[in-house]
Amino acid sequence: MGPTFQQVADGPVLALAVAPFVREAAAGEALARVMARYAQASLLQAMQSSACNARHDVRQRGCRWLLQVHDRVEADDFPLKHQFLAVMLGVRRPPQSLHPARTPAVRARV
Repeated sequence: MGPTFQQVADGPVLALAVAPFVREAAAGEALARVMARYAQASLLQAMQSSACNARHDVRQRGCRWLLQVHDRVEADDFPLKHQFLAVMLGVRRPPQSLHPARTPAVRARV
């Protein structure tokens, strides 16, 4: 397999080689249905994200992104670097208002 990128370190990563995936996809409709639902959900999420990025300030976008990460890792604590958060938000530096000491709801280790 080629290089991968994991947004949050120290978590489980599932991977499947291309050949078994293609073989399973060709074998029946179950995987095709699941993949179609996944594609639809991903597209809706991308559309929502685009709308939020256009409408909300960097602090609001940062909180939304942290909440999404929280949902995906299913943990209250997850390590993130300030620089990585800045890249994800499209800014030079993440806003200080997202620092855990200033935002009690944000308990990520930054």
